[in-house]
Amino acid sequence: MENIAELAKLLDMEKNDLAHKYNELIDDHSGIQGEYGSLEEKHNALQDEHNRLQVEVDDTVSLADRLNSEKELVHNKYKKLKRYHTNMHGEYTGLYNQYTDLHDNHTRLEGENTQLKEELEKINELSHRLAQEKNALASQHQELQVSSDESLQDVTNHLQRQKTEIDELREEYEALHENHSRM
Repeated sequence: MENIAELAKLLDMEKNDLAHKYNELIDDHSGIQGEYGSLEEKHNALQDEHNRLQVEVDDTVSLADRLNSEKELVHNKYKKLKRYHTNMHGEYTGLYNQYTDLHDNHTRLEGENTQLKEELEKINELSHRLAQEKNALASQHQELQVSSDESLQDVTNHLQRQKTEIDELREEYEALHENHSRM
């Protein structure tokens, strides 16, 4: 019986030891469950952060797509404006060339106008001289009629010379007038 008592004592000790180990396992299990809960909370927090970051990534990708679209639109507008600028520059150059041509024509016409004025002054001068010659001839004609002392032949010769001078002046006048008309 001693053996039974010893065995009972050993069993009791074994039971206490197992109970103690069981309690330690329960404590370990509780600690593990606590750690598991903590890890699960961390996992959930990380999952929430991951989801939040995924939304930010999606927003960033969407923004990048919109920016690329806007960049393409701006680039197309730039190309269009560049073509427009090139066209406008061409039109400006054409207008400037037209202006230069008009200015050159204006300068040429001013020169021709000055020349025409000079020709007109010459014509007016010749016209005045012709009128003076005509008056002189008329005066001489009257004098010749009055003066019967001179011979008819002298008068005829004199008139013929005067007529020749008048014809020469008239031809000069007409040539100048014709030049003036052509300009």
